[in-house]
Amino acid sequence: MMQQVNEGTTAYLSATFADKTGVAETPTTVVYRIDDVRSGTEIRGATAVSAASTVEITLSPADNRILGTAQNYEARRVTVVATYGAADQVTAEYVYRVMSLVGVAGNPPAIE
Repeated sequence: MMQQVNEGTTAYLSATFADKTGVAETPTTVVYRIDDVRSGTEIRGATAVSAASTVEITLSPADNRILGTAQNYEARRVTVVATYGAADQVTAEYVYRVMSLVGVAGNPPAIE
């Protein structure tokens, strides 16, 4: 099942890196980006994080905002690129849902 986060909420994503034998290894660089799956809208451009064998990526409230008002949720894609050398790179992606909430900025509750 796809993981979910409420809109406007901070969330965390851990990325772990290993060599071809499965032993933890620290890449030279780690960069990630976040895009809205449906529209292709860039939510966060390429962002570098300190390289380690495990890195924690903070998904901010701005990253987890709802772009449209017609959906109950929007899917986000986090693409992570780890570089080990000039011709040695690993790319992975993680997709999660941002759940639309009534009463959060952009989705005011109906007044009757």
